[in-house]
Amino acid sequence: MNTARPSLLDVAGKIRWDAWNELRGTSQEDARDRYVALALEVLEPVAADDAATAAKVDAIKNA
Repeated sequence: MNTARPSLLDVAGKIRWDAWNELRGTSQEDARDRYVALALEVLEPVAADDAATAAKVDAIKNA
């Protein structure tokens, strides 16, 4: 799908469009792997203090 880049007046739309456009051509598998890596980066510090989060992090790592 080709969507025109938003105008300079739509700052948030332009930033979002640029971010999506930068990932154009990324395979579904690569996108999933990047998402999981980011999720783990956010969750692992919390997991040190929360058993429920630690269990979820372990489940993600072992999937």
